[in-house]
Amino acid sequence: MAGSSVETPAFLDTVEGEISFFRSIMRSRPVGIHRHFHVLTMRSSIHKDTGHWVAVDELWQKLRSCYDTDALDSIVRF
Repeated sequence: MAGSSVETPAFLDTVEGEISFFRSIMRSRPVGIHRHFHVLTMRSSIHKDTGHWVAVDELWQKLRSCYDTDALDSIVRF
């Protein structure tokens, strides 16, 4: 359809994307001092599972929509 304004959902908002997202959280805890490295591990894990590369900013956005990341960081002691 030419001129159609139907948007496809972001990959992390699809069923496959969310399943892979939550599996990647189980494999690497993205909190604490090394949280940025753990998010990169999540990104690689999602790619390995699905073949989709997800932008790091999208991962942080999804994490913040599901969890209070500031509160988690404040209670994690390393």
